[in-house]
Amino acid sequence: MYRNFYNIFWVKAHNNNFFNDIADHFAKVATTNGVEVGVPAPRSYVMKILQNKLIEDWESLFSNSDTGLRVKSFFPKPSLDINPYSSYVTQFLTNHGPFVSYLHRFKLKATPNCLCASVGDADHYVFACPSD
Repeated sequence: MYRNFYNIFWVKAHNNNFFNDIADHFAKVATTNGVEVGVPAPRSYVMKILQNKLIEDWESLFSNSDTGLRVKSFFPKPSLDINPYSSYVTQFLTNHGPFVSYLHRFKLKATPNCLCASVGDADHYVFACPSD
């Protein structure tokens, strides 16, 4: 499968980077000789087009992936509106956190079960566990 990756990064000046040197050259030519500016769209429009393309690529990767099935059960498609800043939300969604079943995978707990004898995963503690 072909994947699109987008990177925007800063390049240190004057470090003999070929493409950076070319960009510097044309920037100097533009400042001395002037340049005809014909911008077809405002920056905000270009940023929106890029954002839509990134979301489209993200949706494609997300829907074709076999991983993250638990997250997909809560959020069937990716969205920029969903941004869980809380580590607790992330732990719940991924089922990776201080849950007995997760700690048992790494042999940090002897059993994957909660005190009530059910499997102690995130769903159990949030939705079903009778223990306090």
